[in-house]
Amino acid sequence: MDKALLPAGFYDSLFPEAGRKAAIMANLYGYLHRFGYELVEPPVIEFENSLFTGAGKALKNQTFRLMDPVSHKMMGVRSDITTQVARIAVTRLKKAPKPLRLSYGGDVFRVKGEGLYAERQLTQSGIELVGSDNAASDAEVVLVTVAALQNLGLKNICVDFTLPALIGIILDEMKYEKDERAALLNAINKKNIAEIERLAGANAQILTRLASPGITIEELAKTKLPTDAKPLCTRLAEVINIIKKSGEEVNVSIDPSESEKFGYHTGIGFTIFVQNAKGEIGRGGRYEIEDEDGAVPAVGATIYINEILRILLPSGKQQDKIYVPYGTNWSAVKNLLEGSAVVICGVKEVPNIIHEAKEQNCSFIFDGEEVVKA
Repeated sequence: MDKALLPAGFYDSLFPEAGRKAAIMANLYGYLHRFGYELVEPPVIEFENSLFTGAGKALKNQTFRLMDPVSHKMMGVRSDITTQVARIAVTRLKKAPKPLRLSYGGDVFRVKGEGLYAERQLTQSGIELVGSDNAASDAEVVLVTVAALQNLGLKNICVDFTLPALIGIILDEMKYEKDERAALLNAINKKNIAEIERLAGANAQILTRLASPGITIEELAKTKLPTDAKPLCTRLAEVINIIKKSGEEVNVSIDPSESEKFGYHTGIGFTIFVQNAKGEIGRGGRYEIEDEDGAVPAVGATIYINEILRILLPSGKQQDKIYVPYGTNWSAVKNLLEGSAVVICGVKEVPNIIHEAKEQNCSFIFDGEEVVKA
């Protein structure tokens, strides 16, 4: 069997992409820290009884499982980091002052690939704001995430808001039978207006309006909705108002019927897009963390590093490389690092230094006193 063959959806990160990914992650960590988001690093593998608690229940079908040979308990390989950060917030950091601001980053692994590239090995970064439940908290997470993406060099960012619980609330009030409800929910998620009209009967007008593209927050406010749904719409309007007043260069849209991608979110949800990207580059929203003292409110955002790597093309200029012949004084080698060049040290005597330098992709040579063109 070919030793280089990997399972479908898994990959080796090679240079220069691996270096670019590390630089992006370092940039995000540093920038998010300046907004008070402290970095935490959960393990890749956890026991199932902690990994699938609360919001983690929605991730069971996407999680690889294995048995711990030490404890003989079942474990799971994380398919999402948000739920791990939620666990940390209500256990190890339970007594920390609230609201608690945490950031994270790392690889996740999924049973099935999604989207155009069907990757099962993904890299995430993100933030979670725990212990506060108001529009200001929701807006902060959106604005900080957008600012972090802009700091990476991304432009023309769009945030598409949704209310994952809205359609469920509406369908509950309309009292459809189980099979009818499932078929209708499927049609709404697929934005199949003709099918919605066929299945919804007298309720078709409101449901097609919510599922139609281009609805505004003002139109949503005028829509006749169940009493339980009104607080969600009011919160969404408040969040959008804060973002618009911030002066941030970000386009805002709403899709109030979207719920399929937001498994554990209970309040406002959002998806982040960038012009020319083939897929979303981030997703987030409000959810609740299960705790022995009651539900803890939280809101967060996850950034998809794989997609960002595809958008941020490498710069045309490569770092200069300097070839240092074998036997050069080490202090002189270290002095060369004061610039931005990469230093390649020879490990043996060679008959032709210029030839060796070019073999190592070096444009310059250190002759013992100065750097000269190869």
